Amino acid sequence: MRDKPVGFEEAVQIGEEVLAHINHHGIDEMRREIIVDLLRTAPAARGFFIALLTDECKLGDELPEWLLESIKNGGEHIPDLLAKNLVMSTTMKITHERSNDAENAAGSEMVSRRTTGIIQALNQDITRTKLKEMRTSLKTKTGVYAEFLNRWQYDDQQIAAATSAIERALEINAQP
Repeated sequence: MRDKPVGFEEAVQIGEEVLAHINHHGIDEMRREIIVDLLRTAPAARGFFIALLTDECKLGDELPEWLLESIKNGGEHIPDLLAKNLVMSTTMKITHERSNDAENAAGSEMVSRRTTGIIQALNQDITRTKLKEMRTSLKTKTGVYAEFLNRWQYDDQQIAAATSAIERALEINAQP
């Protein structure tokens, strides 16, 4: 573990390097510890998720158990980041489609799909709670995520798409 926490930009770079190594050589204890360290703080976890969710390697789609455990044990900030990532990627897909940017729209769709996959695989009460709080804020423009949503000034179409994405993730995570 490092003395000084890793910031967002540095975490994106470290995450990309670690994922490239894993993609070519497989996981080793050093790379696993780097990922665990990145997941410990919200800024570094955000950066790592950017690297993981946007990377073309299969790790983003086929989450191994060691990675799921690392994410699950990353801290209380992880469910919050997943809820925000799902909303942001869903709304950005619409933004890119409006700009006729098919490549970036496909990238945003991949991030949304992968985020939903992580949410589904984690299947945690705290994540369901964060998703429900996000859904409430999307529908009422109040609540825990009101400031986050207001900052991005999503329009009605984006809010509807984000609400649908949250509801799909909640359905996937419905407890028996």
